[in-house]
Amino acid sequence: MRYVQYGGNGEVSENAAITGYYNSIGLTDCYKPSIRCDKIDPKEAVARLHHDMVYNDADSNWGHRDNILYRWHNKVNIGIAYDDYFVAFVQHFENDYIKWDGRYISNNWLVMSGRIK
Repeated sequence: MRYVQYGGNGEVSENAAITGYYNSIGLTDCYKPSIRCDKIDPKEAVARLHHDMVYNDADSNWGHRDNILYRWHNKVNIGIAYDDYFVAFVQHFENDYIKWDGRYISNNWLVMSGRIK
């Protein structure tokens, strides 16, 4: 949905990975004075997360690796958010091969026309 909301026209596949200290609602207690957490090196964390997507992805049925290696993706966007105790890493792979002339809904039908780039 984000992809289309911001003007994406093709197909998109997403890989996402997180590491660090967080609880079930995505917050960390590491900033509380009574809690001690080791700080995270974001460069090392992203390298490890990416490595695991390619070489240690059996839990995801190798879907992350397949996304990274899929030969028909022609665009990639990478997002990284981090602080001292948490890293989020997202990859969007696009298959953007059509120049759309029009896309609209008519009588409950989605009508699309375009040209292959």
